[in-house]
Amino acid sequence: MTAALPGIDLHVEATDRVTGCHGDGIDLAVRQGQGPFPASLTATRLFRTEVIALCAPILMPPGADRMPRDLFLNHTRLHDSHELQDRYLELAFGADTAENRAASLHFSWTALCLDAAQAGHRIALAARFLVARDLRDGRLVQARPDRLEISDGFHLLAPRRLGASARALAQWLNGQAESGV
Repeated sequence: MTAALPGIDLHVEATDRVTGCHGDGIDLAVRQGQGPFPASLTATRLFRTEVIALCAPILMPPGADRMPRDLFLNHTRLHDSHELQDRYLELAFGADTAENRAASLHFSWTALCLDAAQAGHRIALAARFLVARDLRDGRLVQARPDRLEISDGFHLLAPRRLGASARALAQWLNGQAESGV
């Protein structure tokens, strides 16, 4: 981003607090959800949410392209605040496995959950676009082929009038999303 937008002054604030981009000093916001978003803002979907199961490569059986059912169900699962494990288990293995209660570790942020997965602390769920680079670089592998589609997504929210820097950043973010980066 800094190569594409030299000299931009960017402040990033990660919060669950909903911002309205009016009077709070925020020019752009990236929000997860399906709205409705305030009518005073434009909302552009950046990414849909396709959740996959991930683990460190060392946890996969040699030569396997997927983790076997019994191994997957008995591994400790890493949970983030989205708590999608039961929905994923039902999708991947059927309703009878949603009650499977293997040991689990809970994290408040997805990034912490993914750090634990990369360190070999078992299986995490995450949106594919969040882990695309980790998958490409081999830090994580997809443990199962199943994909859980979530109806929300990540949206770029912006006031209808943007300054030049915010407009350039919005265009760059949209371009990155369109190219799948």
